[in-house]
Amino acid sequence: MNKISKYLFTGIMALSMAACADLDLNPLSEGASENWYHDETEIEMSLNDLWRPDFFPIDNLDWDDDLLNRNGSNDITLGTVTAQWGTASTRWTSLYKSIARATKVIQSLDNGTASGLSDNKVNQYKGEAYFMLGFAYCELATYWGDCVLNKGMTLDEAYVAVRSPKSEVLAYAYECLDKAI
Repeated sequence: MNKISKYLFTGIMALSMAACADLDLNPLSEGASENWYHDETEIEMSLNDLWRPDFFPIDNLDWDDDLLNRNGSNDITLGTVTAQWGTASTRWTSLYKSIARATKVIQSLDNGTASGLSDNKVNQYKGEAYFMLGFAYCELATYWGDCVLNKGMTLDEAYVAVRSPKSEVLAYAYECLDKAI
């Protein structure tokens, strides 16, 4: 009995460690950056998603000391804001998400991935994406100053990316806003 259990256990372990080498990592049934941006509907959906409130943060009124109720306190009025403060980390992440998504839309429009789009539509969609890039980089420069400037870098480049000076970030943001017009 012990011998059978040992062989059974060995067989199960051998089968569980076998893997498929030809897995489709980008399923066609779901949207992924590799199989998206093929028609006008998909690009419009991507651009509409850039208008979510997460990507347009608004400062809270109670961060200022000009309110009538001066008994309340928060991280801003107490001066205890750090890099781990939830609002700061959420804004940083959300703004870079919007940059990545807008950049992907622009790249797909430049590569001609989407079919059946008129030149007017391509220019309109690029303008919307460039507006988002400009807005996000202005926000990043306003709150953090120097930040990583992503002009379509590869994954390997992203691992060694360094912060760009605030003046360079703002110059690129204004360039994007000019392209949006």
